[in-house]
Amino acid sequence: MKVEELSSYGIAFDHMPLKAQILQMKVMFSEVKKKFGLFGTVGFVVKVYKKQKQLKKKYGETVNRRFADVPSSAIMELYMMSAIYLVIADREGKEKAYEFIKGIFQRIGPTAHESLYNIRDLKKCDGDIFINFCKLNRSIFEKGAEKGFYTIEEIRDSEDLQYLRLTKCLNVDAFSTLGVPEIGRLGCDIDIAGYAPEALGNKVNLDFRRPCTLANGDESCEFYYYRKGHAPADMRTF
Repeated sequence: MKVEELSSYGIAFDHMPLKAQILQMKVMFSEVKKKFGLFGTVGFVVKVYKKQKQLKKKYGETVNRRFADVPSSAIMELYMMSAIYLVIADREGKEKAYEFIKGIFQRIGPTAHESLYNIRDLKKCDGDIFINFCKLNRSIFEKGAEKGFYTIEEIRDSEDLQYLRLTKCLNVDAFSTLGVPEIGRLGCDIDIAGYAPEALGNKVNLDFRRPCTLANGDESCEFYYYRKGHAPADMRTF
């Protein structure tokens, strides 16, 4: 089987895979219950529901216009995560609110990326698995750019590295539209967990680095997908 034959080849990453969505709901309710208790969780859910309605009323028209090509499940998640963040921020401050949501996203990162890249079938493809991963990754990002989710300024491949530079990111744009640009970093956090050695990294012979991101206020996101053993030891990842 060739990598080009995978069901995930050339599919834009515009929503959370179903397996990851299910895990996210389980993790989220578990963490909410742990944080607020059983009775507190009921009150929390009510507040989140009300906050979602407020966000939809205020930003719904703009969201529908700007992100018409984004699946409805992703739009629902956009409102839900923004509402959860804002409700906790009102109670405990933005920093603690972000750390709470970040913890959820990093727990689902490995499952999300494994589903996105269809790792079970990718490992069966003919040829070098790192090269195959890079082909699949390029196809996913290029399809997203075709839909307007990203602006790819540069993408290049070599035997031991795929380099990608973006100047537009769907995740950053979406959360900024809802007035919470500070949580655009959630996509970055899920990458860090999903590409980690214990997650995707060891399975596709990958070392992931990203020294700058739009979500952190940089001019671009620079993705470095190194073949394992070739990444600079001092390059940071955001």
